[in-house]
Amino acid sequence: MSLLSFDTATDYFLLTFVTVVLMCMIGVIVSKLLTSSAKPFSQLKSFESCKSPDCFRCAKVKDVLNVSFQRFLQYSRKTVTVNPADENMGLDRIKHSFHESLLTENSTDMTEMETIAHNQSYMLQQHSQKPVIFSLLDLKSEPFWDGVLKDDILKLEKNYEIIMDEFNAIFYHGKASDGWAMNSTPTGTWSIFCFINQGSVIPQNAELCPKTWQIVQSLQNLMTDCVFGNVAFSVIYRGTKITEHYGPTNIRLRCHLALQAPSSGSLTVNGISKKWKEGKCLLFDDSFLHSVEYHKASSRTESTPDGHSVLSSQASPDLTAETGNQDECTGEENACIRSILMLDFWHPGLTDKERKALGYSFSTLGTCVES
Repeated sequence: MSLLSFDTATDYFLLTFVTVVLMCMIGVIVSKLLTSSAKPFSQLKSFESCKSPDCFRCAKVKDVLNVSFQRFLQYSRKTVTVNPADENMGLDRIKHSFHESLLTENSTDMTEMETIAHNQSYMLQQHSQKPVIFSLLDLKSEPFWDGVLKDDILKLEKNYEIIMDEFNAIFYHGKASDGWAMNSTPTGTWSIFCFINQGSVIPQNAELCPKTWQIVQSLQNLMTDCVFGNVAFSVIYRGTKITEHYGPTNIRLRCHLALQAPSSGSLTVNGISKKWKEGKCLLFDDSFLHSVEYHKASSRTESTPDGHSVLSSQASPDLTAETGNQDECTGEENACIRSILMLDFWHPGLTDKERKALGYSFSTLGTCVES
């Protein structure tokens, strides 16, 4: 009888133990499933937050807006003190925009820059303009721009070969290996060599490309001394995809001067895709949803004169004909790249007064490689 009781107790203990273990395992599995389903936009995330506590893109939006708004009020008071008759200063649009941005930010629980930039609701509402940090009201918006900033665009295109020569020196010949930084992407490789990074000049990089830096400094509408302003060489390798995201503001236009433009690379803004042309500029508003992709070579079957089938990995003839660019890789490490000089310009719809006020309000807060 005692033996039977012992077996029964042992069986009960074992059953209880197995049940607890199974429940723990199920709990872990369910927890992982819930975590992954709570962030369905994680696969769209292109960029990692930097480690700098001063980086404005990785700071809390509310904090950035509060600091910038206080600077705007300080600028307004200082200007009125200098010229009391100019009380309004033509800056009402900026004041209203700050109020609107702060009202919107205070009504949401989202705080992290990276969370907002890649928020699921933003990603689902594609083909729209959603500046991540600051949106100026009543400012003309177009995904791509033509016929504006003509003098600056012309100067860049005329000096394409000079800029290209200095790019070759620092990229292919190892002249500035320490000056390059990596941006994170879901696939491929993306490298940046900054001259201006979130409004801060990188002097050691500028010194390595003196002619390019001189050209950049001569541009009339370049966004300087402002956290939204950047100038950099940007390189992506074949197979790289920079997923859809929004820029921080609509008060700038971003320019790409194409240095090397493979035919299978494309820039998509608000659902409109365009290809770079070497020596030419693409001007666009990056506060619209935008992405970049440099496709891998697609293999296709072709027939030889003797009737046999072979695989070809060349770019589509249609793409090459459209852009005039070749897309051939020689097998060298750096042969299959898309390279550009990236610059940020003040939006042409801003007045000189607004430029000065916005530049003061969003003066340099920190440095970080921007998306």
